[in-house]
Amino acid sequence: MYGFPLWCCLAVLRGNPVRSGRLRISALGRWYFCTTETGSKLAQPITSAMKSLLSSQQHNTILVILSCALIVFVGLGSAEIQPWDEALFAMRAKAIIQHPTDSTVWQDQTQYAPGGLYSSTYPPLTVWAMVVCTKLAGVTPLGIRLFSALCSVATLFLLYQIALRMFTSKTALIAPVLLAGCLLWNNYARQGMSDVPLVMFFALALFALLRTTESASTQQRLLWSGLFALAVAGALLTKIVVSVIPILFLFYFVFTRTTAKQQSPEELTANQLLERIARSKHLPVATQGTGLFYLLGAACIGIALALPWHLAMASRYGAEFTNAFLVPHLTSVVENNTRSLGVLYYVNQLLVASPVVVLTFYWFVSLITNRKNTLAASHNKPLELLLAAWFAGGLLTLSIAPTKMPHYTLLLLIPAILLGIRGFEIVTVYSIRKRWAWFVLATVVVTCVWLLSQSLRDNVQLLLHGHIHWDAITFVLLAVVLLCAGFIIPDSKRIPLLADAFPYMQLVVPAVLLLHVLYVDATKSEPRIHGAKETAAWLEDSEHRQFVYVYHNHNASDTLAPDLAWYTNGWTCGWQKRKSFVQQALPLNKLSAEVINALQLYQIPVVYATSPNDTLTASVMYLLSKQRTRELTTPNYVVFGAQTFFELDIHSNGTVR
Repeated sequence: MYGFPLWCCLAVLRGNPVRSGRLRISALGRWYFCTTETGSKLAQPITSAMKSLLSSQQHNTILVILSCALIVFVGLGSAEIQPWDEALFAMRAKAIIQHPTDSTVWQDQTQYAPGGLYSSTYPPLTVWAMVVCTKLAGVTPLGIRLFSALCSVATLFLLYQIALRMFTSKTALIAPVLLAGCLLWNNYARQGMSDVPLVMFFALALFALLRTTESASTQQRLLWSGLFALAVAGALLTKIVVSVIPILFLFYFVFTRTTAKQQSPEELTANQLLERIARSKHLPVATQGTGLFYLLGAACIGIALALPWHLAMASRYGAEFTNAFLVPHLTSVVENNTRSLGVLYYVNQLLVASPVVVLTFYWFVSLITNRKNTLAASHNKPLELLLAAWFAGGLLTLSIAPTKMPHYTLLLLIPAILLGIRGFEIVTVYSIRKRWAWFVLATVVVTCVWLLSQSLRDNVQLLLHGHIHWDAITFVLLAVVLLCAGFIIPDSKRIPLLADAFPYMQLVVPAVLLLHVLYVDATKSEPRIHGAKETAAWLEDSEHRQFVYVYHNHNASDTLAPDLAWYTNGWTCGWQKRKSFVQQALPLNKLSAEVINALQLYQIPVVYATSPNDTLTASVMYLLSKQRTRELTTPNYVVFGAQTFFELDIHSNGTVR
């Protein structure tokens, strides 16, 4: 009897028929038989088994989620403060730490932040949390990143709780494992940025909403709606514009009305009835009322809690501050952040983030082609539809926006993972006998291999441009064979093979993703060492009180070098007057004879911030090497000495005469 709940899950996955007299279940090649005369007799052993397993199940769940959560702490403080967003937030936190006598610095860090209002427009909750964490871990990269890592841990637990409203406890446990095994999530959870904390507040708001609707007493509803208010306020104080998403979760009640008519037990198929019985001991069910009134009030309270900071900044800076809320990312390319894939950029980002996204898209296809079966076995249809609206609306909005940023993909991971697990359930229950079911699951396997190797993806891209790479050719051929095999293998062999593969896919895919993240965290440290720390140390030791900062005019942050500002303890931002620098901008994608020639006038060191264009970087470094000695080379910065060799006469095309 202890194994009966697992057998029930396997029966649902295999799509085996359930008859009134006998339930036949195949699990890993073995056949089990159980006799049930009535529904009550079936429910009794399930109830007994679940009660017996409850304690050990809870311990195992906590152990698995904690193990996944701790991955993000592996080498958390080993990498440098990263350029751009992390460094900008870190400098705001350091401003609060180093200027304790300024009574306004907690509210407004503009006068100390790199670029002023440019980097202090974003709400300060992440910055405040960084200051608190540095009290525990010191003013170090670890202290700056600790809050983001803790938010990642909280998100895993919240995701599991949300998944429990859709799946059995065993299936729900897959959701946090998949999120922890997402390399994109792991990357940003290990940086002091606002994106992971924002997603945590999204998950907290959704969880609080669900608990409010499930609560029967006024006291419980006040408690959970209060948590919803805090989540709304936290989101609004973390990011601009997209932070309103938790308020949009109230559309859950619109979906509640549209799905109010529930199937009676007589209308359910045997598999659906068995699934509901198996889930009944795991999933809390709403009792009376909806809690909409409480949540509307909580949303207003959350807005009221976040409003004072916004009003104070608006009154101080006027349109210069409020224009940031006009969402320029949706109407124009901000800071030259565009991608060659265009509208398909975020689709590719999602597929590279997690192979389960293949099943997410399958869920939408199934919803269109077979709506009845797609939603029939859903325990919480309003939640499922809300997640669908979140994913589809977010993906569509981001895809048509000209600005493309990889960390925006994080906003879609929670609905993508949950709907992907539902997609797996649907394909295993309703489509096992169809040939294209093989194609769907084979695509998951191919995508899993695809995301494991950046070099493989690069070589496939080169292959498309006519460059021969045998590993790319091998991958393409094997992928085509695997995808097409389902249309060739006869039903008598394909269906049992698929049925036996289902349980393994639920375990192997998350395990492979977790091992991949661990491997990357343990071995791939070089891309996170950009050279700001080493460059700052060289400048600190230099006898010169000034240097020339040469950069390619890409965006406003390029003039700031916020990571250099962190490691120079703020003197590049004017916090200290003992040293300073002169800015010289090069064009974004070409050389400038005027700028290169002008550098000969400075008998001080030159720091060159390299371009992503390797050819352009090599050309600039070649010309600067003709002028002065190269003292230090790092991934992002190259330091040249103060003394020039001789006068150069450079053509406008960049060649030396």
